Amino acid sequence: MAGHASYLVWILLFWVTPQTLCWLRFGRDLARYWPAYLLVFVEAFALALPWDAVTASLGIWQWPAAGSLPWRLLGMPLEEYLGVLVGACQLTTFALSARIILARRERVRG
Repeated sequence: MAGHASYLVWILLFWVTPQTLCWLRFGRDLARYWPAYLLVFVEAFALALPWDAVTASLGIWQWPAAGSLPWRLLGMPLEEYLGVLVGACQLTTFALSARIILARRERVRG
């Protein structure tokens, strides 16, 4: 099962962990931007998941069975749905964290 979970482990280790650290540090400030997160989630589902489905159906992209869990939805492993959401959230979290840091620096210099 460990080999089958490698995609999920990768998502958790390299995407969820850094985001968790940002949320621990800037959580109150990041929470104010919930509309941005909502928009990113909608866009991720509306654009990224169909893109994955089309490229997979054309043979451009694939998820080897040995690297993902066996459960699939619409031909994609369940981790891909999680990965799209977590990846989009990660980019948003990092961008907003940088914005928060820069705004704080400006206030200190102010």
